[in-house]
Parts: sequence; C-alpha cells; structure tokens
Amino acid sequence: MKYTLLSLLAFGVAAVTATALPQPAPEQDSAALETRWCTARGRACWKVKRASTSLPEAESDANDDHSDAAALEARWCAARGRACWKVKRAAADFASSLASSGPAAVGADAEASNAPGGAAHAAKRAIDGLAGLVAGTQAAPQAFYDALGLGEHFEPDAEDDGGKPGPARRDLDARWCAARGRACWKVKRAAETLARTADAFEPDEAGRVGRRWCTAAGRACWKRSEDVTDVERRCNAPGGLCANARRDLAAMHHAARSVLEDLERV
Repeated sequence: MKYTLLSLLAFGVAAVTATALPQPAPEQDSAALETRWCTARGRACWKVKRASTSLPEAESDANDDHSDAAALEARWCAARGRACWKVKRAAADFASSLASSGPAAVGADAEASNAPGGAAHAAKRAIDGLAGLVAGTQAAPQAFYDALGLGEHFEPDAEDDGGKPGPARRDLDARWCAARGRACWKVKRAAETLARTADAFEPDEAGRVGRRWCTAAGRACWKRSEDVTDVERRCNAPGGLCANARRDLAAMHHAARSVLEDLERV
C-alpha cells in the first residue's frame, strides 16, 4: 500500500491528539460552563459572595452614618439662637448671678435666720433645688453644680434653739434676709435672672406666623437643602436634642417662678 506524504502527516497528528489531549466528558464541560456563568459579575453566585464579604463593612458604614448624624444634630442644636444654646445660656446667666452675689453673711442675725424655720434656712433649700435642676440640664451636671460654690455664698445651717419665733420676729427675720447681699436677696436675684433669660427665649406669635410663612412651598426657608431639613426634623422630633432642650428650658423657667412665689410667702 502506498501512502502519500500528506496522508502520513494527517495520520500522525490524529494519533498524537488522541493520546496526548484527552477530551473532557460532555457533563464536565456543562458543569464548568455553568459555574463560570453563575460567578460572573452581576449574577447570582457573584452577588452571594459579595454580600457575605461586604457585611462587616456595611455594618461599619451604618455605624459611621449614625455617628455623623448625631454629631450634625448636636452642632445644629448648639448653634446660636437654637434650643441647646438657649439652655446653656440660661444656665450660664444663673451661675453668673450667684458668682457675683458676694460672700456669706455673718453675725447673730445670720445665725438666727439660718436656724430651722428661719428665712435664710428656707431660701437655701430653694436655691439648692433650683441649682440641682439647672445642673441636670448640662453635659457635666456634678461639675456644674460644684462650680456654683453655694457654700461660699450662703451661711451654714444653725442649730435649732427649740423656740418658735413669734410674728414680730419672723417679720424682722424676713426683712433682714431680703436685704442686699443676704440669702433671700441672692436667691431672688438668681431666680429672677434665670426666669428672665428663659422668658426672653419664648417665641412671640409674630415669630411663629413669620416662620409658617417662610416655610411655605417656594419661599426662602422651604428652599433650604434637604440635609438641613432632615437634621432639623430629627432634632425637633420626640427624644431629639432640640425637643429635650425646650423641655429643659421650660422646666427651669417653671422652677424659677416657683422659687420667686415661695419667697413672697416668707
């Protein structure tokens, strides 16, 4: 049998291919193709793998977003003229009034007034309660209360002598206590300062009407950025910093007025 050169070469290539390059089974080909298709970007297997590896990063991003939102709300509330700023200002005015009220009085009249039933004795309880309430609105309540230095501005309590003062003695004691630089005068001055500051922050009806007009669709306040609108909404929502600050300011105002009313009955 004669073979041409071309037929011999074809026979050799077929033999080498048959022995050196075995072909995969059709089933293996199909499975590999399916795996490659499923793991391609955007398909089901790729999405599952991406979700499982990015979950911690997503949680971290959510925490960062929450922290950023809280910081933005705090800055917004503390800006001049807003609720947190008003509370801080009212507390500062209260503290300043006490700081400038002078040292504690001394003498026999001071001792009598600071005994149980005396005018100074009652006034000191009133200012201590008011100071505690104001301190509770601050970021560091104990530090604020301690810095007021009540012990430097008011006399210590005196012992009860067991006697009950008559009307004349009570009237004399009330006049002594109300004199400038004495306990009742200091308490009244601090309470009036707090009430006056809180009063000044109460919006009038014109202000409320003006705000409703400004926030109507198409007007200046309505055109503010969505971010500012969102932070204002969070701040004024129940539990928000602005809502809490308004509650604190109202409580300080009410307590100061109550102290002033009590002093009128001394």
